[in-house]
This record gives sequence, structure tokens and C-alpha cells, in this order.
Amino acid sequence: MTRTAMMLMKSKNLEDKISELSESYLLTPGADESELDRFLKNCENNLSLTPPIGYLSFLKSYNGIAGNGVFLYSTYRKPFEKCAGENNDFVEMNLFWRDLDWMSDYLIFGDSDMDIYVLEITTGKYQVRDRQAFDNLFNEFSTFEGLLEHVINQIANE
Repeated sequence: MTRTAMMLMKSKNLEDKISELSESYLLTPGADESELDRFLKNCENNLSLTPPIGYLSFLKSYNGIAGNGVFLYSTYRKPFEKCAGENNDFVEMNLFWRDLDWMSDYLIFGDSDMDIYVLEITTGKYQVRDRQAFDNLFNEFSTFEGLLEHVINQIANE
């Protein structure tokens, strides 16, 4: 099997897992092109960067996700459709974390009560780190899709 075929199969399996979660958890509808354009400008203006393509692809399908205390941020504070509350804003949360100067070396995609899901900008590695003791590295991935699969498994308790 070719590498491309394996990646497509893995993507299909991941998409199937996410679809299964949509029945029980809070997946917000994907961002449209105008929302993504606004989001990219907001990222450039406030964070001086463009989020990775894998995250942007996720936002096109699902503009944030929440379940079992695990969150992936959305393009803005987006109210949940099935319950009270709202998902966290990607830019807002990254600015919040950057109150700690050394956190500007990381791009934060989401969090849980125990973990934080980041891209270490200098290495290009996607990581699961301890929310309280950030130096503790629990898992590392070469792609956003690897991190996303980890997050989805956390939500599904797998």
C-alpha cells in the first residue's frame, strides 16, 4: 500500500471516528470561507503567524469540538448548539497563554483539565503536554492529524 493510500485510509478512519462522536459530543459546524479569511487575518494581526493547514482543514469541517472535558478551539467564541456554553477562541486563548513569555514558542490548539495540545513552533512537532507541569511531554506527533486523532481518542475514552 502506498504512503498516500495509507494516509487517505487513516484520514477516512479519523473522519469516521469524528462522525460517530457528533451524536454525543459538541462538534460545531465547519467555518465557511469568509470566516476562515477573517480568522487568518486575526491570526496574522495578533499572533504574527498562519495556523498549519491541518488545523485549517479541521476548522473547515468542524469549527471546534468539546467532549469529556477536552476542547479544540474554534475561530471565535462559538456557542454550542446542543447546550449552554461556548467553545474557546483560538486567537484569544493563544494570547492568554502568551502572557507567559516563553509560551510564544508554542501554538495552542486546545486543552483538557490535564493536557494542553500544542505545536512547538521551533521543531514543528505537535505535542501533548501536561497543563500544570508544562515540561512534561506526554506524546509527540509529526502532523496535526496525529494530534487530532489523539484528541478524538481522548474524547471517545479510547
